[in-house]
Amino acid sequence: MLIVRSPVRISFAGGGTDLPAYYEKFGGAVLSTSINKYFYTVLQKRNDERIQVISSDLRIMETWQDISCMNMTHSELAIPLAVIKELGCDISVDLFLASQIVVSGHVRIRHNCFIGVNATLRNSITIAPQTLIGAGAVIMKDTVEKGVYLSPRAELFTKQSDEIEL
Repeated sequence: MLIVRSPVRISFAGGGTDLPAYYEKFGGAVLSTSINKYFYTVLQKRNDERIQVISSDLRIMETWQDISCMNMTHSELAIPLAVIKELGCDISVDLFLASQIVVSGHVRIRHNCFIGVNATLRNSITIAPQTLIGAGAVIMKDTVEKGVYLSPRAELFTKQSDEIEL
């Protein structure tokens, strides 16, 4: 059995520019840091020629016989499966994934949004285009386009005029 604990990394800017396909053509810079929360991976051998991946965060468990010839693009576990497939692993394993970061839905962030440090976004909401959310604001529902949310209660403070470009 192999147990790994890795610090969670948060990117503030330049996400994706650390990938060779991008930075080899265009250059790149990333501003990121690790925080005091961790991601855990537990790997254990199996004896039945299957691979089982369990994600406690996503509350998903999937089992496969032969992933080398499978198309996994529609699986919510596509990333760990792609890693196993890319490594050419012809092994039988249980892979358990868990983090100390709560994953409880999707937040849809539209274009040209600015979100301040320590802002909290409730799951299953949409941040409308050109929205400004101040530091420490708590957003509990969908925002309006060009909305400005400043207070911790994060009610709509004002709407930006069309002259302001973000």
